Amino acid sequence: MDGPSVRSGDATWGRIIGANGRAVADFDVSTKKGDGYMVFNTTAFMKGGPVQCFTRMAIFSPRRRGDED
Repeated sequence: MDGPSVRSGDATWGRIIGANGRAVADFDVSTKKGDGYMVFNTTAFMKGGPVQCFTRMAIFSPRRRGDED
């Protein structure tokens, strides 16, 4: 995922928001030098500046809960 930043600021964590507007998950972010769940080219975002995400997010299981559990 590459694109321009839509806001400026320093990030140390991120949040996924569901369709109902409620928080689904919070997670740490970092650069490649760190150990965040999501890894970006920078954590000091500048509006319009380049953003690259190096992590693939896999939060959904292909099986429903209860299947062979």
